[in-house]
Amino acid sequence: MCRLPLVLVLATWVATPGLAARKARPTPVFAVDIKDLKLCAKPGSVTDMNITQAFTDRNRGSLFLGYIDVSRPAERWSEAKVVFHKCLGGISSNTCEYKSTWRFNQNPCGEFTSPLMPWNTIVAKFEPPYRCPFKAGRYVLHNATLNMEALSRLAGKEANQDITWVLKVDLDDERGRTFQCFQVAARLIRLSGKADSRRAKK
Repeated sequence: MCRLPLVLVLATWVATPGLAARKARPTPVFAVDIKDLKLCAKPGSVTDMNITQAFTDRNRGSLFLGYIDVSRPAERWSEAKVVFHKCLGGISSNTCEYKSTWRFNQNPCGEFTSPLMPWNTIVAKFEPPYRCPFKAGRYVLHNATLNMEALSRLAGKEANQDITWVLKVDLDDERGRTFQCFQVAARLIRLSGKADSRRAKK
């Protein structure tokens, strides 16, 4: 069972190459409103996924804590797939439309966990490392953040509170069996500069 607070506010600054050489600029602040996070109904190697968050401050953002339980080992992933649906005014067959599918089948273990992916900053914090090959057991997550800069670039102009994004993630093992499958529904919101200034003065 996956458990995550219904409203998750993240404010994260992620360093980018060459940042030290640039002129200092205000910390970009974004909010992610998580509506739902759950494992798929179909059975897989991942039998439990318990993720929670603890809000810290405006500069560091929210820290993710939790664990993933893996019931059987896997040498590698044969495919990783992320399906995006865009929903307006709620989540239903009448309000959601298919947007795109990301497939990783050349080197899914490396591609899916690449530093270019917004979720890499979470995946990289698991102990033991959550990467191929996998052993059965518990993988614990400590002090992880989302790469909000990469996530906001990905959403672009569609990062507004009227849009809810539903992502279904499927990871298959080397035999084509489900290793992990979960679904997350969330909104990505850019906070106003004025609101940020008021907070900074407190």
